[in-house]
Amino acid sequence: MFEQIRNMQEDRDLTQTQRSSYLNIHQTAYSDCEIGNLNIPLLC
Repeated sequence: MFEQIRNMQEDRDLTQTQRSSYLNIHQTAYSDCEIGNLNIPLLC
């Protein structure tokens, strides 16, 4: 899931900080999600 989000956001030239801010999580938590070290449930 985060791989798809990362690819979509990279296409828009957003940084991890901008992406994490949009998701209201810390940048390091977002980074951990991208590399698979942390799973954050997404609210639909």
